[in-house]
Amino acid sequence: MEVSTSELGEKAATSEELAWRAHISGASEFTGPNAEYCRRHDLDHRIFRAYKKKFGAVKSRVPAPAAFVKLQPLPERVVIPPVARVKELPDPAWTATFIVALMEARR
Repeated sequence: MEVSTSELGEKAATSEELAWRAHISGASEFTGPNAEYCRRHDLDHRIFRAYKKKFGAVKSRVPAPAAFVKLQPLPERVVIPPVARVKELPDPAWTATFIVALMEARR
């Protein structure tokens, strides 16, 4: 990704800015992270990021799409019973008594 002088919005670029533009372009073609590019070229990564931001070459990081999970079908011999439908709720007094009995059984 080449960053042109017109993208900077200035009439003339200094030799330092041209050098940084060349590094930013080189880093965009580099397959590793920017920090590694800077280390290999003896550059200060913080200054590199500042120039990259100044020239508008900063890309927003878009999260990678979630990977699909391969589902395995259940063997045919496994039968899952249908869920029983409840027509009415149990008596509240019975439910309370049942819960108390369960709690006492745990002690």
